[in-house]
Amino acid sequence: MALTYTNAAYEIAEGEQGNMREFLRDVLTKMSLHGMINRSTMNSNSKYPTRWQRNKAVLFRCLELVAFAGDESDIEKVENGKTETRATVKDAAYRLETAAHTKLLEFEDSSIDINERSKRPKKTLTTGMGNRVKEYKKRVWAASGNVGKFDAAAVSIIEYDALKHMEQQQQPGTPVDHRNVMSYFNRS
Repeated sequence: MALTYTNAAYEIAEGEQGNMREFLRDVLTKMSLHGMINRSTMNSNSKYPTRWQRNKAVLFRCLELVAFAGDESDIEKVENGKTETRATVKDAAYRLETAAHTKLLEFEDSSIDINERSKRPKKTLTTGMGNRVKEYKKRVWAASGNVGKFDAAAVSIIEYDALKHMEQQQQPGTPVDHRNVMSYFNRS
């Protein structure tokens, strides 16, 4: 299951600077109300906006995270945006954005609570979230034992616990039931 950004969506969500300063919930709402979100595959280039200036891959990673972390009923409401009320779509988009952001914080092993105020809160802008997903996918790529040039499309998002287990397996000399010695010294 993947959410897709179609060619027609360019006219709706693309501003002069791409989706650079847009919150994910706003992009989801706009796309939904115009019937531009569906679950077809994300690997079909024919469905991508041909005139997208920049940040295309960033938005696709955000949609992939929403599909991974979001509640199925909220995804369905956003997918059926033309038949739902605007308020219903906005609420569902907000919940999907919150779920995606919470999942990202989990991926980053962050101690920040999503409702907690911090001096520099992590915003839910599409560009920031998409780049954070890319960094997580790089970790998955490395933990999978892949070598060569990183290919984000070839890596699926996995749960954080599975990634930690894969990373532990990559550490030489660490028994399965134990932590690696270096993990005691690598405290952030």
